[in-house]
Amino acid sequence: MCARPILRWCRPSSTTPPLARTGKPEDIVGPAVFLASDLSAYVTGTIVMVDGGDRTV
Repeated sequence: MCARPILRWCRPSSTTPPLARTGKPEDIVGPAVFLASDLSAYVTGTIVMVDGGDRTV
């Protein structure tokens, strides 16, 4: 829990993510390998969210 929950995104979620499970370390491997490879050479200034759809707008 956040010490000062001023921002909405700082509060813990009471619902499960859309994928209905918590993330595992293996879930970050694909995005990490992509960003470390030459395939991401044209990717700049972006945030790759690996959160199971939890922050879906």
